[in-house]
Amino acid sequence: MILYARTRGLGAVLATLIGTALASWWFAELLIDTPRFGASARVPVIAMAPLLSAAAIVGSLHSSSPEIEGTAARRPWLWRAGHLAIATAVYAVVLGATVMLDPGTFGAISMVRNILGFTGMAALASCLIGARLAWLPVMIYGATIYLTAPRDVHSGLTAYWAWPIEQGSDLGAWWAAISIFALGVAAGSWLGPAQGVSHDR
Repeated sequence: MILYARTRGLGAVLATLIGTALASWWFAELLIDTPRFGASARVPVIAMAPLLSAAAIVGSLHSSSPEIEGTAARRPWLWRAGHLAIATAVYAVVLGATVMLDPGTFGAISMVRNILGFTGMAALASCLIGARLAWLPVMIYGATIYLTAPRDVHSGLTAYWAWPIEQGSDLGAWWAAISIFALGVAAGSWLGPAQGVSHDR
């Protein structure tokens, strides 16, 4: 376990968690008191914090010493699955708590849903382009949704493709996020990041 933690740089993941949590809390307090944004301030907070979380969680799947890990008597896909599941749960709890002071505006439920969805998307992308670049397609998708999706539609087909900005109670958005998370974790755990498949599969 110590070897795994060292080769994955899990200390950086913890530092990112602390920094993201503090930034989420600070921006939530700042934006909600700004007349220009008002209630719409929830969207940048519940979208950007999960994006950073997904980048940190999946980025830490990259191993700095794959040749050493290849000699370990263990099943790497189980470690990757546990890695993704535990890190996602910790991020979801901590970041969800940062917006609990004003749940009606920012939505802790939306925060948790988006962490699940973005992490799954990044894990899936890591199988194709590697853990270090997995944040890129997630960032592109998140930015596109933020800029183009209608703000006044919270049901129907829109909820499935624009799930990151939907209300936390929207079941369609939850189905989309959970499906992406399940698929991403399954693929990311079994295949591993693209640059390390041949070493630690």
